[in-house]
Amino acid sequence: MSQASLNIRKGKKFPVIDITCTIKYEAADPSVPEAKPAHGLLHVVDLISDEVEDEFDVRMTPKTAGAKADRARLLLAGAAGTAVRGVFRSMLADLREKDGGATQLAEDADRRKDEAERMAAAVEATADEKTRIAEARRQQEVAMAEAEKAKAAAAAAMSPAEAVTKQEKPAGQGSVWNPNSYHWEEKPLTEWAMGHLKELLLAFDCDIPGGTFKIVDIEGIKGEASNSIRKGKKLFFWDFDIKGKWEGELVDGEGNMLATADGDFHIPEIDQDTDFDDAYECEVRIIAADDADSADLRLKEFARKAVPPRIRELLKQFVADMRER
Repeated sequence: MSQASLNIRKGKKFPVIDITCTIKYEAADPSVPEAKPAHGLLHVVDLISDEVEDEFDVRMTPKTAGAKADRARLLLAGAAGTAVRGVFRSMLADLREKDGGATQLAEDADRRKDEAERMAAAVEATADEKTRIAEARRQQEVAMAEAEKAKAAAAAAMSPAEAVTKQEKPAGQGSVWNPNSYHWEEKPLTEWAMGHLKELLLAFDCDIPGGTFKIVDIEGIKGEASNSIRKGKKLFFWDFDIKGKWEGELVDGEGNMLATADGDFHIPEIDQDTDFDDAYECEVRIIAADDADSADLRLKEFARKAVPPRIRELLKQFVADMRER
C-alpha cells in the first residue's frame, strides 16, 4: 500500500510519501539483438520522503537465471539503479509543485489565522474558568466558616450519649460537619490524580503497524485536580499538561526487529470539559528525538496514526477512575 500527500504549513510545502511497489523489468544486450531479454521484478519497500535523495534499496527478483540475471544485477548496481531512483526523485519534485500555488498558500494562511483565533479563544476561556473556580473557592470558604459555627453549636447542644453514637458519613460524601452534603466542600485530588496518570501511562505498551511503541518516562505533569460536593452532587475540576518519553522498534513483515527508535510525547491542556473522542480537543503529539535518524522518523509517522486513539482511551479510563473516588 502506498500513500502520497502535500502538506502546506506556515507558507511552506512538505511532500510526504510512503511507497511500496513492484516493477516489472526487461534487460536486453544490444550486442546480441536476437537474444531474448532477461526479465523479472524490482521491489521498492517502505520508501519515505526523507530517503528519496539517498541511495535507497531497490531489490531484484530475476525470472531469468544464469548469465543474463548476473548482467541484470550489474546494470541495477549501476546505470539502471540510478535511473530507477531518478524516477522516484522526479515524482517527489513533481509532487512538491502540485497544488502548491497561490490559492493553496492563501488557504494555508487562512487556516493558520483560524488556528490562532481558536487558540486565543481557548486562552480566554481558560481565564474565565480560573475566575469561576476562584469564586467557587471563595464561596466554599464562606460556607465552611458557617458550617463550623453550626458544628460548634450542635456539639454544644449534643448530649454525651448522642456524641458516643454519632457516626461518620460514608466515604465519597460530604464531611461530618456538612449535613446532607449540602454545603460546598472541596477535597484535593491532585496527588492521587498525578500518581494514577503516571501509573496508567507508564503501563502503555502496544504493537502498531510497522513496529512497537511504549512509554518509558513521564518527564512532567503540570496541573491540579479536586472533587467538590454541593447539594449532594460531586463536581470534578481538573486540568493537566503531560510530557514524557517513548521508545519503540521497527519490525519487518515477519516481526524481526530492523531498528530501534525513541522520542517525546506531549498531551497539552486537558481538563474536565475535554471531549476525548475529538482529536482536536484531546491532542496527543508524538515527537521524534532532537537527534532523530530515519528509523526515529519512520516509527514516529507510524505511531502518529496508531497511538493517539489508544492513549485517549486510557485517559477516558483515568476520568472514570477519578469519578469513583
